[in-house]
Order: sequence, then C-alpha cells, then structure tokens
Amino acid sequence: MIENRRVRFICIEGLDRSDLGLTGEVWLEDLSRATWVSREALRLGVHLIRYMSRPDAAMLNLKQLEAELQLSRDEVRRALALMQSYGAVAAFSVQREDVRVGLTLTVLQRLRVREAKRRWHELSDEAADFPGKDNADCNWVVTGPAGV
Repeated sequence: MIENRRVRFICIEGLDRSDLGLTGEVWLEDLSRATWVSREALRLGVHLIRYMSRPDAAMLNLKQLEAELQLSRDEVRRALALMQSYGAVAAFSVQREDVRVGLTLTVLQRLRVREAKRRWHELSDEAADFPGKDNADCNWVVTGPAGV
C-alpha cells in the first residue's frame, strides 16, 4: 500500500503512522510561515496534506488539480520545484496525468510532533483528574487531534 501512495513523508523516524495527521499539520504550518512560499505552492501544499488524510488517487490527477485548485500543469511543476529548492519536498514526479511527491520532514518538525503529542497526553491526563469535579458531572469531553 505504501508504494501506491502518491504523497508521503520520506522519513518519519521516531513517529507512528497514527501521527501522520499531526505531522501534516506541522509540515503545513512551516510551509505557510515560510517567506519564500508562493500562493500556488501553499494551495498545492494544503491539497497534498488533504490527500494524505484521505488518499484518493483521483485527487492528484493533473486534470483534477487544474479544476479544483485552478493550477495549470506548469504551475504545479513550478510550485513543486520551489518547494524542492527550499527543502519542503525531497522529490517529485509529474508524468502524464499522475503526480507523486515525497515530502521532507526535518528533525525539528519530528521533534515538534513528538512534543505536541506528549503535551496532548499530559493535558488529557490532567483533564481526567480535574480536581473538585466528579468526571460524571463534566459537560465536556477532551478530544485529540487526528491520529492521537
């Protein structure tokens, strides 16, 4: 199944598959904060992370990208080349109507994912042990980010 994925992180060392939702958020946050990012690269980045959350090969068909994101084939290539030149993308392939992308996940990004996950578990534990309240009386429920 991994070989059939059209978008994936090249290295997720230290993370689980269940962390991919949070990992995508961290990657996208860094992309959106980058001073070099273009509108096209950001729109494509959001689309790539959306694909990772619910993989459907049709989402990365060039005709689908043109229709949904209003990006031409050349704009898709330029956006991917820009992301590759700044290290957000390790490699990409645009052949016929098919797009495949290997996203770069830095050590710092992996560390941020692990820290966010650890902090989330701490907050969840604190909420479960909320002093002065019987858990049956709580009107709210703590829910985690996707994959946690």
